[in-house]
Amino acid sequence: MASGFNSMVASLRSARVELEEEVRARTEALKTVNDSLEVRNETLAQRTAELTVRQQRDLAYGRALTALAGEGRSRPSSSWRCEKPPRSPRRH
Repeated sequence: MASGFNSMVASLRSARVELEEEVRARTEALKTVNDSLEVRNETLAQRTAELTVRQQRDLAYGRALTALAGEGRSRPSSSWRCEKPPRSPRRH
């Protein structure tokens, strides 16, 4: 009976060691993935900040163009339009 008990204890110890090693390996893998995600998150935060600045600059540029075009005008002045020059009469 004692040998059976000792065998069970040894088996439990072995299972516990294997389980602890598996937990250690998974924890390390999660840490690696988490570190990678933190780097990506920082990169995305920087890009978001850059895009926000660019968007604000573009909006300011649009407001400046609107102001230059004059209040109440929804179209640019004729000097800004790209129009085809009038056709000259054809000669036969």
